Amino acid sequence: MFQNATISSRPWFIKEVAKHYPIRQFEFNPFIDLDHLAACGTLNGHVLLLDHQRDEILGAVRDIGVLHAKNENVLGICWLKSKPSKFLACTSNGAIRLVDASYAINTRAKEAYSTSHIPDLEVIHSYKKTMSLTCIHTNCEDSIGLSCGNDSSSVRLFDLASGNTVRTFTRAHEEGINIARFSFQTPFLFATSSYDKSIKLWDIRVGKGTSEREIYKIKMESPLVTLAFSPDDQYLLASAVDNDVSSYCVFNGRLHTEIKIEKTGKQTNYTRAYYSDEGKCILSGSSEENIVRLNNSSTGEPLHSISLYDSASTSLLYVQSLRGSQTRSGYYSVLVNSRDPAHPIRMIIIEAVEKTKSNQLTSGESIKEQETSVTLHQSKGLSETTSSLNTSSSSSSSSTTTTTTTTTSSQLETTRQMSSPVRHSVLAQY
Repeated sequence: MFQNATISSRPWFIKEVAKHYPIRQFEFNPFIDLDHLAACGTLNGHVLLLDHQRDEILGAVRDIGVLHAKNENVLGICWLKSKPSKFLACTSNGAIRLVDASYAINTRAKEAYSTSHIPDLEVIHSYKKTMSLTCIHTNCEDSIGLSCGNDSSSVRLFDLASGNTVRTFTRAHEEGINIARFSFQTPFLFATSSYDKSIKLWDIRVGKGTSEREIYKIKMESPLVTLAFSPDDQYLLASAVDNDVSSYCVFNGRLHTEIKIEKTGKQTNYTRAYYSDEGKCILSGSSEENIVRLNNSSTGEPLHSISLYDSASTSLLYVQSLRGSQTRSGYYSVLVNSRDPAHPIRMIIIEAVEKTKSNQLTSGESIKEQETSVTLHQSKGLSETTSSLNTSSSSSSSSTTTTTTTTTSSQLETTRQMSSPVRHSVLAQY
């Protein structure tokens, strides 16, 4: 069980990074010695290694999928657990690459890096192209990878060394699977979430060749957008359309915490939520709002909210994606997009700067005292970019609604389908 979180309230250090690149997806490096790095995927099929502390691009893979393919978005990135310089990346068109960034990392460490030349990152394995993808992940042993896409109801497991298919879970859901995740500590356990409004927990050892029955199924009221295990593997965090955010006990699928956020009533309000601050907090944002929220992961109580403003297009801003650092407390990054094509997608770093104990914010305090406004300075035009990687960014269609935190309720139905042998296999791991 997580202890109550304490987050510094003010001031917040804000900076924009990778200004000239249309970042669509990113993941912080999970290793302490390399936590200043992030692997980033762009809207045009490039993968970048970003030093977000210095705001420098250290390396790149150009055209990770089909050369000059249109709409080749990099939507999935996953750092390996045992090899801190390697990560997987996948594109919307089904390309999967294993990338080694060690040369770029070592070159930067020796201070031989030149801003006039961005070195190529090494692609050490190109896997067989399959269905269109939105998610890529590996188990804790880096032995098995999984891939899925939101236009397919199947999950493919493959051997990370050879690329050969280990197993395919066909019809794992009734609709497309937006995201799937292995647990942090158990190599055979993974979870899936779908637009069919359900979460399922799976054991890859069970039912092979005979059935594809999940351990249990959790039913929610809205289509699922994101899913994440807590760092200690005790809980599953799920976010669904229109600010529906809840966590569940991994052991039995029962509701643990419900984050109460006012709904907008819009089915295009895609909400994303992730654990941050070593699992003590939940970071969330939505595609119809310009607000980033922090909540206590144990109690659901609001800790802080940050409103994003731009002098030219405030009402058009929304949260495209966001993450909290796995190694640093009070360190987050947000992809801020705009419905105005003249304002490209931007990646910002938000860092809590501690002052004194009197500035500490606990879960019991009122959210009205902790609302922060962040002004985003308009980035320079993409025409000023000197790198060959720089291209125009994307746009999306939906409108913005400003919200406050209020109490809402949702009916959560958990359907347990766990037999005794499967229950014991899970119990042995937790």
